[in-house]
Amino acid sequence: MARPAANPLPLHDGRTVSASLKQRGDVYRVQFPDPLKPGTYKEVTTGKRTENEAWQEAGKIVLASYTAAGLKPTAKTITWDEVLVELAKHGGKRSVKLRDNTLSMYSQAVANLRKTVATRGPADVSTETARRFATLFASTPYTRGKPQAVKRGPDKGKVVEPKQYVRSAKTVDNAIHFLSCLWSAIIDMKLAHANPFADCPRPTVDTTRPTIPTEADFQNLFAWIESRGWELMSVFLRVKALAGCRTQDLCQVKTYQFDAMAGTLTILPSQNKTKQTRTIPLPESLAKRVEAIKGEGDLWGRYAESIREHKDDPRIVSEFSPKRLGWAVRRLFEQYAALFPDRPRITPHNLRSRAITQAVKISGSVDAAAEAIGVKSQTARKHYLDSEKAFDSTELLKKMASALLPD
Repeated sequence: MARPAANPLPLHDGRTVSASLKQRGDVYRVQFPDPLKPGTYKEVTTGKRTENEAWQEAGKIVLASYTAAGLKPTAKTITWDEVLVELAKHGGKRSVKLRDNTLSMYSQAVANLRKTVATRGPADVSTETARRFATLFASTPYTRGKPQAVKRGPDKGKVVEPKQYVRSAKTVDNAIHFLSCLWSAIIDMKLAHANPFADCPRPTVDTTRPTIPTEADFQNLFAWIESRGWELMSVFLRVKALAGCRTQDLCQVKTYQFDAMAGTLTILPSQNKTKQTRTIPLPESLAKRVEAIKGEGDLWGRYAESIREHKDDPRIVSEFSPKRLGWAVRRLFEQYAALFPDRPRITPHNLRSRAITQAVKISGSVDAAAEAIGVKSQTARKHYLDSEKAFDSTELLKKMASALLPD
């Protein structure tokens, strides 16, 4: 009897495996490429006597064999769900594990892409697809919330659709930027070959110069914080103001990273976005305050204990976590803004801008300040540096006039 022709059997990731049936006695056996030994074939009995039943069983056997061998996605076959799984596990060659906010950014980028254009995975996104995404994402209105029924009045029971919004140029620019960053990460993992968003046209975004509150405004803030008697939060914010670091970077610091004798606090590469070690010298008075409130494992581990004593914050918690402390910092700044609406609004990130600006003012160099704070010079100039406060333009022009137009 002639051997039945080979048939392609599907795998979960869209690939197919060419398999054939061989009749041995009164049952069929399936032959297919061995997933663990390239160049060789594997033969397994189907236990079936008819050809149709044998093919059905063969598909199950091949799929089980490749799954057990650790079916790995490739640049051609990987899906978006698999991309996010791989990013969570590996994060690209530059990082063993991605920060939570970076993974969240990538997840949102994928969600935006899938809602806007039809795509199964990176392989089917071309430069034309990227351009179409940019156009549709900018022009398609979006809504917040769900349709709501009117509860009172003559229109009671009428369903009202949520208001529609049009995305700003900055939102569209960010979306394209995040997708470009996503592609860089998956290219590092050999799961894509080219970045279709690298040269994708972006909308023109009006540039705004970073401005920060005055020193008097910051002094008012710290005076209010001190008046609340929340020592742990007061110490945390003073360390943050000195270090100029992101809130979550500082929230993650362990107790052993604080050296009371040397008066230093070290932030590890795994705890900051720039993946660099930073050692911050603390004034003696501040180092003593840190020593007095430090926790056993986490430097700010006594936050849960302190918040129970501090009655103004309603979010009582039973244990410490960096995220919980970070949210408590945000609530504190929001409470300050609500209590003093006539004062300039200050955010936790303003403390970072203030530190970078002051570092430039003292050193006279953006590069030196950026190196000290742990940020790229270009990033410092674009996002954080208040140049009017960092550089005395009037004094500089006076010196130029004296040099260029001598008496």
